[in-house]
Amino acid sequence: MTGPRPGEIITAESVAMAFRTTYRPEAAGDVTVGYEIRMGDLTLRLQITDGALTVGIGPHPAPDLVVERLTE
Repeated sequence: MTGPRPGEIITAESVAMAFRTTYRPEAAGDVTVGYEIRMGDLTLRLQITDGALTVGIGPHPAPDLVVERLTE
């Protein structure tokens, strides 16, 4: 992921929507896993339960994996 281009505004809601629209449930199968995504000031929680995705704003209570975008 890269930072926003000049004039772009990135919100937690827009990133959450991007995860929802690009998610491919057929690729997940029946997996159950939780992720916490950290992007600067934004933190999102992704939960895949039996292949179904739920996305929320804020930290995950018990993530299996934390992904953090480091700033330069």
